[in-house]
Amino acid sequence: MDLMSESGRHYKALGNLLWENRFDLFLAAVSIFIVSGLLMLVPVWSKALIQNILPSKDLKELAKHLLLGIGLTAIIQIFLFGQDFIRLKLSHRIAASLRKQLFGKIAAMPLAIQPEFQTGDLISRLSNDVTVFQNGLSRGLFRLPPNVIFVLVLIVMMFVYSAYLSLVTLLTIPLLAWTVHFFIGRIRSRAKIAQERVAYINNLINEAIRGLREIKIFGREKQIRDRFDRQNEAALKAQIVQDKVSAIHPGAVLIVTIIMLALLIFFCLWIMYQGKLSLDNFVAFLTCLGLSLSPIQEITRSFGFISRISAVMDRFDDVFKTDSENIESEDYPSLPAIKGNLVFEKVCFSYGENFHLQNIDFSVSAGETVAIVGPSGSGKSTLINLIPRLIEPDSGTIRIDGHDISRFQLKSVRAKIALVAQEPVLFYGTLMDNLAFARPGVSEPEIMSAARAAHMDEFAKKLPKGYDTHIGQFGIKLSVGQRQRIAIARALLAEPQILLLDEPISALDSESEQLIQVSLKHLMKNRTTLIAAHRMSTIRDVNKIVVLDDGLIVEMGTHLDLIQQKGLYHKLYSLQAFF
Repeated sequence: MDLMSESGRHYKALGNLLWENRFDLFLAAVSIFIVSGLLMLVPVWSKALIQNILPSKDLKELAKHLLLGIGLTAIIQIFLFGQDFIRLKLSHRIAASLRKQLFGKIAAMPLAIQPEFQTGDLISRLSNDVTVFQNGLSRGLFRLPPNVIFVLVLIVMMFVYSAYLSLVTLLTIPLLAWTVHFFIGRIRSRAKIAQERVAYINNLINEAIRGLREIKIFGREKQIRDRFDRQNEAALKAQIVQDKVSAIHPGAVLIVTIIMLALLIFFCLWIMYQGKLSLDNFVAFLTCLGLSLSPIQEITRSFGFISRISAVMDRFDDVFKTDSENIESEDYPSLPAIKGNLVFEKVCFSYGENFHLQNIDFSVSAGETVAIVGPSGSGKSTLINLIPRLIEPDSGTIRIDGHDISRFQLKSVRAKIALVAQEPVLFYGTLMDNLAFARPGVSEPEIMSAARAAHMDEFAKKLPKGYDTHIGQFGIKLSVGQRQRIAIARALLAEPQILLLDEPISALDSESEQLIQVSLKHLMKNRTTLIAAHRMSTIRDVNKIVVLDDGLIVEMGTHLDLIQQKGLYHKLYSLQAFF
């Protein structure tokens, strides 16, 4: 029952994609019927050759008839070209539409769901799986109807020439159908395994490229290569097994078909020798039978590719079934203008059984700066991510100016908040593009003002094309400190009322830290600020410190208060455990 409902979802999703391209689909259908109609003339042409042309021994008529056959073949090839062009065009459009839907779904995933999908796996679903899907359409689904129609047309014509022989031919179909069915299930299961292996390879590649510095520092090049080689070999074996089954499939069907064809030819000749079948009908019948051989083989290949469609659609389902953020829901009002008062009321959150944030209760007045400190893994970043609703609490309430933020449009809540992370993400494009990312349509003077405030103007002017310089993927051409200053300028341009700093200087050297500290002071001015901190320099002048340990608030107060209490904060401070 589950398999049937799953197939039903696949058919519905595929039907929607086809309906979006119904004009091209209509053209493809028209071309199929035209080609089928023209192909019906081939056995008629062969029967006329035997019945009228050859007995007349008229070479002139024979030449005309042969030219007619050449012309018929040329016209058929022209329409077949058009049919193939439409088929490929349609498959490309549907693949592009599917890729668009997948990317939109991935972009809308809540952060709480994304850890279930590794980066390389998502990339594989967007690229490799979509390519397999496209091949399944162009070489499978779209080739199936014309070949099925052609075979049906030939069967009808075979009945015209000899109903008796046609019935005998149809009795051989169950054996052919069983052969096709036998291989289809195996192709689908092996295709799914192969796709998962390739996805894992993509994960390893992504991981190795992003961690290349660490791999070299710790001298683990051989270990990483060996691990990749093992997984690459496993993926290769899975693909070879898949291709072996796929390659055997049409061959096995062809052998069964040839055996049946040989038996039928023998049977045809026996009937003809009995005087129950004329030579012209015999030739026409054999022409139909011969013409059906190639489309039958194509039909079996089509089923092989269609089975791969089912395999990758299972993987697409995993993405489409995930929840999505509805950032512009009309069910909720927009959050009104705020001052920045922030309150946590008994907030709880968990990542499965591994981590629990429990009964978080504290408040921040508008314009105050609060530091969140604690050992690694205590929940600092998790608490920060709850405020812009990147993750949603399991229970409890977060209020801004008395408003429960879960009761307001998500986009309007995030519009009041900016985040500067430990490792800010920059996008492929120019420096100017990355600054404007925070506020599309922002004027150039505003961008320059924010850049100067973030102390990035000095290095920007030294770049080859200044602010129009392409900074490479992830800002690879810039230092960590330069990327951090861009993130601060971006936050300034967003004009937030609440500012979130997630360990913004922990990865910086002392020289970069001094510049960033000056930039941060400008950014934090007159804003409610929460800092997930590791360094003393970050929290020296904060209004309040919240100490987390294993998801619980264990202490709260000013730096002097907490030092005097001689609790966890005093211990961490003495050991410099988080600074």
